[in-house]
Amino acid sequence: MKTKEVAVIWRKLAPSFQGLGLAIKGKFVFISPIDDFVRGVYFEEAFDSTAFYLRVLFLPLFVPQECISFIHGDRIGNDLEWTMENPNLVDNLRDVIQTQALPFLERVSTLPGVIACVKKDVESDWPRYNSHHLEELAYIYAKSGEYSASSECLRHLIRDLEKDTIPWIVSQRERAQLIETKLLENPQMALDQLDQWKRQTIISLGFEKHEKGVNP
Repeated sequence: MKTKEVAVIWRKLAPSFQGLGLAIKGKFVFISPIDDFVRGVYFEEAFDSTAFYLRVLFLPLFVPQECISFIHGDRIGNDLEWTMENPNLVDNLRDVIQTQALPFLERVSTLPGVIACVKKDVESDWPRYNSHHLEELAYIYAKSGEYSASSECLRHLIRDLEKDTIPWIVSQRERAQLIETKLLENPQMALDQLDQWKRQTIISLGFEKHEKGVNP
């Protein structure tokens, strides 16, 4: 599915979701303005050029990112319906966004809701876990003022990544070590660092005009 096809579909759907602050960038329809997280639905590519997957997701922006990742969230609806050849496509999309996407996005609209979601992702794979999940959980704890829980996650993550030499894992470990050090010295320094990373991510993803507090 091409970006321009997503734009056409969204123009037909948008009147049904007025007042929610939804905006579109490429194949991503998201809630604007954004702050610490971006939340929305993504029209994900499928093998068939006329088809797609619909994915609901949220993304913590204070973890450095260069693209929209699918770490949190899931595909929704009936995949067989997500094709440009479906005469009821717009109606089907409207129903699924209302009944599946919006309730999920509402659940992760607050820090406690995000913590519950990310913590569930971490615990579902424990003792094996996705290091991205644990890194995010550590930073989210810090954002919520739970500094001891944040430090515990960081210590666990740093220990488990200690011997890895893969470049992206080394970068992840170094970020964790930096936040751990700043938390011990002064939690505000850690929060300032997370805000710096958030700003960098917003710029990398091209969301500057949708940032909270920025006039359109």
